[in-house]
Amino acid sequence: MLKTQLRVEAVYFPIQKHTDKVLVIEYDLEPRIADAVVTNRKGLAIGVRVADCVPILLYDVRKKVAGAVHAGWRGTVDGIIRKTLVMFRQQYNSAPEDVIVAVGPSIQGSCYVVGHEVADAVTKTTGEGEYVSIRGENLYVDLPSANRLQALNEGIRPENIFVGCDVVDRLDLNSTTCFGSIVSAASAPARCETSIECRSTFCPKLVRNRSRPSSRTNSGCSP
Repeated sequence: MLKTQLRVEAVYFPIQKHTDKVLVIEYDLEPRIADAVVTNRKGLAIGVRVADCVPILLYDVRKKVAGAVHAGWRGTVDGIIRKTLVMFRQQYNSAPEDVIVAVGPSIQGSCYVVGHEVADAVTKTTGEGEYVSIRGENLYVDLPSANRLQALNEGIRPENIFVGCDVVDRLDLNSTTCFGSIVSAASAPARCETSIECRSTFCPKLVRNRSRPSSRTNSGCSP
């Protein structure tokens, strides 16, 4: 079904274990353990599955390289988006100014309560930022903002980072909704989509259909 919707030859999802491993996909489509996938193979869509963790899509508009990242708090602490961008540079000679980053729907700082050890670990990796907040007796971390800051630290332009909505605002907490993000290296700006429900509904507002980065930004999505 996804192959038909995305008009691609194959769809690849890694076996996610909250690691910091970045997998480069060329021809071998055997599922392997990783929480980030990178490819320049045309006709292949790559993706990650998440519940309330942060799905991140990356696309180099010049080199035609696509990436998909699963960043929970462990992946954020381990700097998985940074390691994925490093792989872009090492494997494909990507330049940061050519990379678009779409941060998909996920839990955000309004409701993600953590302990001091998690907040301290994220801060140690990311640096100081407004993604950590205190309200009442609770400590909150905004993982999308932390990953955005990590991307900025790697040279990604602010206008090329798109952040999606708070997934908790869209969920029936009594249901078992599946979330995911998919990107294709084949004509990817048109197919760089983040799914609200991986079965059918897509939110293409996160990445505009364009061949070069623009100054337009988007801070939300509608299913």
